[in-house]
Amino acid sequence: MSNFTAKPYKLNNTIQNYEWGTRDSEAFIPKFLGLAPEADKTYAELWIGAHPKAPSMLSYNDENVSLEKFIEQFPVEILGKSVADKFDGKLPFLLKVLSARKALSIQTHPNKKQAEELHKKDPVNYPDDNHKPEIAIAIDYLNAIVGFKPVEEIKKIFIDFPEIEVLTGKELFNKFNETGSQESLKEIYGKIINCNEEEIKPVLLLIKEKIENKNSPEDFEKQFLNEFGEYGIDVGLFSILIFNYVKLKSGEGIFTDAGVPHAYLKGNIIECMANSDNVVRAGLTPKFKDVNTLSEILDYSTEKPEILGNINDDVTEYSTSAKEFELSVISVKNETEKTINSETVIIYLVTEGELKISTDNSDYTFVKGETVLIPAALNKFSLTLKPEAKVVQVVIPK
Repeated sequence: MSNFTAKPYKLNNTIQNYEWGTRDSEAFIPKFLGLAPEADKTYAELWIGAHPKAPSMLSYNDENVSLEKFIEQFPVEILGKSVADKFDGKLPFLLKVLSARKALSIQTHPNKKQAEELHKKDPVNYPDDNHKPEIAIAIDYLNAIVGFKPVEEIKKIFIDFPEIEVLTGKELFNKFNETGSQESLKEIYGKIINCNEEEIKPVLLLIKEKIENKNSPEDFEKQFLNEFGEYGIDVGLFSILIFNYVKLKSGEGIFTDAGVPHAYLKGNIIECMANSDNVVRAGLTPKFKDVNTLSEILDYSTEKPEILGNINDDVTEYSTSAKEFELSVISVKNETEKTINSETVIIYLVTEGELKISTDNSDYTFVKGETVLIPAALNKFSLTLKPEAKVVQVVIPK
């Protein structure tokens, strides 16, 4: 590659066709990109970034190059010196559009130290040494389970479904009901997810029958029945009972830090995370499960998750503790122009309408489904959002 050209770069991104993705007339990602879905093909995630598993591509000097290699060639020009120094010359975040037809696996993500140890011990199942704090923002809606319910709600589950005691033993069951401690919750959850199919089958069938006989089952109980229909006898179904059931409306977000157990169940979302693909799984998946690691690294806090999304004029901000990314959504009714000065990289994803980026030399137009990388070397430019436009902006916190 020759000398760097400071301008906006359109990214061509990879679709991941995981089995839980939407398909046919419900396939969200092809529709979002203006494509026709292939029959019976699942469309689960659109990856936007420089992860080696599926880096975005771009055109540079009439060559098709990966964003990963492009940044390796020009780390300071693209990332900015401070980001290049801080993150070892790599783009620190991965942006996704995710579309779930059914539940993703019951999972959590390791912290940085745990990720390094897992990658060293098992590089096949833990493909990098990075942690993966992440935010999910509903495009239309998201149903999810996130973190353990408050203690009193878990106790109520044990009252409503005393069959669970068969798996935990009376002593452990009573210990949690008496103390409500994180230590006893860890023991109970670890015991449950280590049970085999033969042990859990009669318990799950009793719970299923009990919910089916209810006049008005709660939302999480309906979800239990849905996932039973998809996965059958699966230890992950117990997590639907004792995790917080969350229903996000369009524009609402939720942040999951290291150790927070969760599973996205259904909906279309924007997701942003540290640049990692490390997932520790324990149910509702045909993929590799690592229940011992999961039960060890989980955060056993018992509280309701915080719903994010602070609207400030035409910008919705999503504040998190992540050092790798800061995401906001710009949404306008009328044509709006903004001047941007930045010493670090920015990625824009157009989710509605049209975006024009103007530099000293040229104008560049991007429409729904298109993504643009603004290198740090561009420094100053203007954004023009056409009427009814909506744009996701990802920057790196100072």
